[in-house]
Amino acid sequence: MQRLWFLIRLYVTFVAVFIIQKPCFMLFNHQFAEHLSLSDFIDVVWAGLPLDLSISAYVTVLPLCLAFLLSLFSSRINLRALLTPYYAVVALAVTLIFVADMVIYHSIGVKIDATELMYLSNPKDIVASLAPWQTVLALVVVGGLTCGFTLALCTITPRRMQHYNAWSALMALPLLGLLFLAVRGGVSKSTANISYAYFSPVPFLNHSAVNPVFNMFHSIGKYQSLSDEFRFYADDESTDEWQSAFTPDTTVVQPLLRTTRPDILLVIWEGCGSHFADDSLVTPCFNRLKRHGTYFTQFYANSYRTDRGVLSLLSGWQSLPTLSLMKRTDLCRRLPSISQTLAGKGYTSTMYYGGDIDFTNMRCYLNETGFANIVSDENITAAAPANAWGYHDEWLCGIDCINGTNQKAQNGHRQMSVVLTLSSHEPWTVPMQKFSDERANSFAYTDRCIGEFIEKIKRTDRWNNLLVIITADHGINWYEGQPASDIHIPHIPMLWLGGALRDDAPRTVDVIGSQSDLAATLLAQMHLPFDNFPLSRNLFASTYTAPFAFNASKGGIHLIDTLGVSTYDHATDRETRTLVKGDTTRLHRTRSLLQYVYDVTARMERGK
Repeated sequence: MQRLWFLIRLYVTFVAVFIIQKPCFMLFNHQFAEHLSLSDFIDVVWAGLPLDLSISAYVTVLPLCLAFLLSLFSSRINLRALLTPYYAVVALAVTLIFVADMVIYHSIGVKIDATELMYLSNPKDIVASLAPWQTVLALVVVGGLTCGFTLALCTITPRRMQHYNAWSALMALPLLGLLFLAVRGGVSKSTANISYAYFSPVPFLNHSAVNPVFNMFHSIGKYQSLSDEFRFYADDESTDEWQSAFTPDTTVVQPLLRTTRPDILLVIWEGCGSHFADDSLVTPCFNRLKRHGTYFTQFYANSYRTDRGVLSLLSGWQSLPTLSLMKRTDLCRRLPSISQTLAGKGYTSTMYYGGDIDFTNMRCYLNETGFANIVSDENITAAAPANAWGYHDEWLCGIDCINGTNQKAQNGHRQMSVVLTLSSHEPWTVPMQKFSDERANSFAYTDRCIGEFIEKIKRTDRWNNLLVIITADHGINWYEGQPASDIHIPHIPMLWLGGALRDDAPRTVDVIGSQSDLAATLLAQMHLPFDNFPLSRNLFASTYTAPFAFNASKGGIHLIDTLGVSTYDHATDRETRTLVKGDTTRLHRTRSLLQYVYDVTARMERGK
């Protein structure tokens, strides 16, 4: 009876902690709901209970086994002392996941899962999105909750277990059976999965119901081989539907360049979605530059983080919802890249970034894809303004950067320069105060830096043969509470300008495209082949008659074309935004495209 009572209390304690987490999550992120009623809290707790019961069973199995073994063989061993390290590890893991889940969701509106583990290799950058007081508060909360949780578990654990005979050990079998049922999610055909917690048409309520610990470990075990993921249809069905859409076509119905070998300056603006880029009050310099260049009005990010956006732009690769390709060193060396293609034509490529170039394995990716030079925070010796992410954009867009690129141009080398900004990122701390809204203020600051940067280059001889491309690595939610699945978030700007641009180049291009299409589009304008970019499309090709954009993130898969937008939630295998109710045509297209992207990536992974 002692063992049974102990295990019941232990299991109930875990379940209670997971239940309490839900209203805490909802209150902390209340801005994602128009209003929250008492019934919403009750519904969330009830919908999430199966996952709470499942993960509670997982962590109870070890104490159950130890309790029965000790009561069978010895009553002298201190069970509480034996289990305390286990409790401490579990409490720390649960608390860290709880707090991180609330903070991440507060920032970008998505639940924490295994994709966030890649950031653990850079602890400094994990807290870079937080103000110092927020970091201290988070550490205090995590420490306090971990200690409190561990103490509670120790309190309900007896020091000694009564000694029982071997027959009484059979009591463990039905208890293990019950725990197995809880882990499995009951006796139905399907095992416990994220869909169990989805009950509402309101995404925030569904996200609140999902147990973050379950979500984390479920995602760790779910995604293994790229060739085995998202197998909806026969291989040839997916290939037949999409291969023609990605067939290379170097024809150019609208030439933009007056030279096929310009210097190239690619400015990747941190987090700059079209919401801010098109606001002339927030970004007056960029909007002034738009009048002198070619602006792509229907351009979309392929995903939602810098590492994914940079790779899509430079390697012409569609993003995967379950994997950051940049973190896979073995894949980095197999990816195509604009820099490698141009290296064979006498170009030297340089990356400028004011932060930690090792974050998300970026240095490895750049080295593997042909960048000869990398300038980052470790190259800076002079005093310069900085925030938690690195040195501010006024240094990055400063005279040293311009002089460096001018030097290579004077030596007769064609140059591809990539400038990755960082100031317009949480915690939105910049050395300028123009707007009370901290997001708008940070984008106004970077806008000023880029504007001054371009004006300085215009005064140099290099401008005459220079193509400047300004775009973004991804968009952001520009107000608290904006759903991560909002299609306006991945809508980003792309502007081409510079002396290398033809005078008769169009002022606006309204064709739909995405980051992965930059490679094929640029190389086609330069009369260079791009056969080794299997997922990049030339936006000015004569065969580009069915334009679409593909955005993949944890918030869902967006398929954007001339008909509209549909969204597929890959975690729950359901379409969350449809054009025509009951019509599954778009769902089929989105699934088959997702499968095709994974098939192509898997072939690249195998070196084929």
